[in-house]
Amino acid sequence: PSPGDGGGQGGGGQVAGGAGTGGDETDQTRTPDEIDGSVSEAQPIFNSASFDLSQVRFSETAHVVAITWEGGDLDGSVATTTFSDPPAEVTPVPGEIESVSNVTVPAELTDESAIVEQRVTTDRLDEVGANATELQGLRFADGEWNPVPTTVGEQTDDQVVVESEVPGFSYLAVSAVGTPQAVINTDAESLSS
Repeated sequence: PSPGDGGGQGGGGQVAGGAGTGGDETDQTRTPDEIDGSVSEAQPIFNSASFDLSQVRFSETAHVVAITWEGGDLDGSVATTTFSDPPAEVTPVPGEIESVSNVTVPAELTDESAIVEQRVTTDRLDEVGANATELQGLRFADGEWNPVPTTVGEQTDDQVVVESEVPGFSYLAVSAVGTPQAVINTDAESLSS
C-alpha cells in the first residue's frame, strides 16, 4: 500500500492531545468534517535520496495531507490528531476555523522546518462563506496562533489543499481569515456643517 492509503502502515509515534480512535475502519473512510471528537493516525516517514526529500502522507480522514522535509535521510513516524473542535489547551483560532490538528514528530524534528499540506473541504468553505484565497495556515507557539507562509495548492470540487511552511511542530490550523475591510461611519449632522 502507498503511504497515504490508511493501509495500516506506520505504528509507533506518540499521539498527543486527545483520545483518538486510530485504526477504526469507519474512521478511515470518513472525511475530516464527519469526525466528532478526535481521530489519530500515525504513518512512517518515507525518503527519496534522488530528490533529497523525506515525506509522510496521511489518509483522507486527516486534515493533514502530507508533510515534506528537505533531506532524504529522516527516520521515524509522524502522528496527527484531527479535532472536530479546538482542544482546551489552545486559544481560539482567529477567523472562521477550518481545521485543527496536533502533529507529533520524532524529537529531533520538532523544531525543523517543513512544508505541511492540509485539506479543507469545499462544504466547510461554503458553510463559513469563505473562498480558498482567504485560507491561512497557523501554528500554535508561545501561547498564541501565529500565521505561517501559506499558498493554495490543489483544488478539486470536494477540497482545497493549503500548503504552509512551518518552522516546527505543535498544533496546526487552517482558518479563513480574509482581508480586513475599512468601514467609515459618519452621521448626517457632522456632514452638514
